[in-house]
Amino acid sequence: MILEEMVQKNYSLSYSKLILVGLAFLYFIAPSFMENIVGADFYIYSKYQSLVSSYSISFFFILVVFLWLLLSVVPERKLKVPKVSNRVLKIIFFLNCFYQLFLISQGVLGRISGLSRIELLDKIGSLLIPGYGYILLLACISILKLRRRKLLIIFFCLSFTIDILFQGKIFATVSLMLLMFYLDLSHIKLTTKRIIILIVSGFTFLISVILLRSTNEVNSDTLLDIYTSFSEFMGVQATVGWGYEYSLNDKPVDLFKFDTTLQDYYYNSVGHGLALSPAGYFLGNFGGNYYFTVSLYFVSLFILYVLAARLIGNYSIFILMFNYIHLLRHGPSIFLSNSILQIIFLILITFFLKLINEEKHKLFRREGELL
Repeated sequence: MILEEMVQKNYSLSYSKLILVGLAFLYFIAPSFMENIVGADFYIYSKYQSLVSSYSISFFFILVVFLWLLLSVVPERKLKVPKVSNRVLKIIFFLNCFYQLFLISQGVLGRISGLSRIELLDKIGSLLIPGYGYILLLACISILKLRRRKLLIIFFCLSFTIDILFQGKIFATVSLMLLMFYLDLSHIKLTTKRIIILIVSGFTFLISVILLRSTNEVNSDTLLDIYTSFSEFMGVQATVGWGYEYSLNDKPVDLFKFDTTLQDYYYNSVGHGLALSPAGYFLGNFGGNYYFTVSLYFVSLFILYVLAARLIGNYSIFILMFNYIHLLRHGPSIFLSNSILQIIFLILITFFLKLINEEKHKLFRREGELL
């Protein structure tokens, strides 16, 4: 009876919706409340900041509508990735584990050497091999295909350890996305209690990373570190104001490296870089055509993921989740290009596996006829 209550027959990617909408809220809605506290003249904001909150809020609602429609349509399609032997899946998983253990060893050495956060981030950037994102994606899919909790826990622990050592966030983000998708595929019912546990766990991890960071820095102020970490969302939102100003000054359109272009524009005023809000990206590049281009972008994304789902099923949604942080703070162009390349990558693997399975079937049939 208890098991029946935990498992829902007709699932709708509830956990995936929760984390995607939750992160969107933190990046697009929460900063507006923070702005009311610190004021629109906060040092990272442009003089037009008070005029652009509506752009962030509208982007949030457009994004939520997109996610709700997409995650309501795609789950109806079965997972179409051909069957792979458990041995191959385990090899992929453990190869990634060995690489993550190598990263952890380098992180420990970096901590012992007293490297600063910037130096640690530079170090892991130099350690990540080209194309590692595809290996990481395959490792995640291996866990989803094997559906073994201990493998998920191992991946979770290794990923969080890497981010704690190097004071980053990408591995932890991927782990959280994997966990949510894993729970959905396992048909685990979403309850209020589980929502509270997930939220508390997330904030506990964030505070833990902040405390560890403060112990690693010389003359570090823990309260300032806590403020800085939470103000990341404000920093992302700040680029919307700077994007508005960029557009007003008739600056050239830059679809592929707008984060660097915009940084050059505001750096002298702020004194450091800011992560890029997608609202700032569209507002800076397209100005008065903001709503049209945002709508066109999400319609294109919807078509892309629905078409991909016809070939790779729900894994198209996991690709969205895998790259989601890029949409929120690195740029819509990076998110789109990564999504397209990884979808093509999985489709090619799918066709390759189908060909292998067909050849095996033909071989067995021939052997049967000879016997």
